[in-house]
Amino acid sequence: MGYGYVKAVSSEGKRVIFPSLVAPARELVLADLSLNGRRHLNDLAASVSVNGADPIWVQFSRVLVYPQGAGSLFAVSNLPDSGMIGIVDVGYKTTDYLTVEIKNKKALPVSGLSGSVEIGVYYLYKAVAEEYERATGGILNVAKAEQVVRNGKTFYRGREIDMTGAVARARFEVARAIADNVLAALGSSADEVRKVYLGGGGILELEELSELLPATEVLPEPQWANALGFLKICESWAMRNGLATVPVSDGNSLA
Repeated sequence: MGYGYVKAVSSEGKRVIFPSLVAPARELVLADLSLNGRRHLNDLAASVSVNGADPIWVQFSRVLVYPQGAGSLFAVSNLPDSGMIGIVDVGYKTTDYLTVEIKNKKALPVSGLSGSVEIGVYYLYKAVAEEYERATGGILNVAKAEQVVRNGKTFYRGREIDMTGAVARARFEVARAIADNVLAALGSSADEVRKVYLGGGGILELEELSELLPATEVLPEPQWANALGFLKICESWAMRNGLATVPVSDGNSLA
């Protein structure tokens, strides 16, 4: 579940993506969840209806908690056999980064080198909307700005407005801000990272990030990388516990 979109995948290969609903919520601290045995999440349940169909009861028999962006790690098929690697997951309003060290085919999080940057692809759209307002005096909402980013142009009172230059500048500025924050957090450890994998739907709009971080590789289907990785974790857990016999999805063997 992301701020912009919710993605879901199944072991049968089915996928669905739809805009997220934002509602008032109470933040749950990860450390508290760990101490309480994730009891709160295990107790969550709801009656769900889709498109007017009969409602079904949804609840969880077991909850596994992983850091944001960690799913992408398990979707990587060509991990190095040792050393530190980084995952940078570009989302709608935030960018998550995770650093792990691979030892004996296990990925161990590196303390202090993971976190979140309060910058995502939303700020690209916001910058383009602000440039449009400066150029025309008109208002461009964020949803329309997303289309302008992809088309490079829009119209104002019948006049075509070329936004390609503004979009290019905004792309670089947002990508640079993300890279600067991630590199500042990593410090000198950035020089020791063997590979940085880029995922999240936001990377599709901010490919410049691949030139601003060291040794980068954009994951295949980056918008789906987290969901596919978490699916692999669930499949592996289910098979180990005799709950399923489905083949584990393609990816690395760290799950």
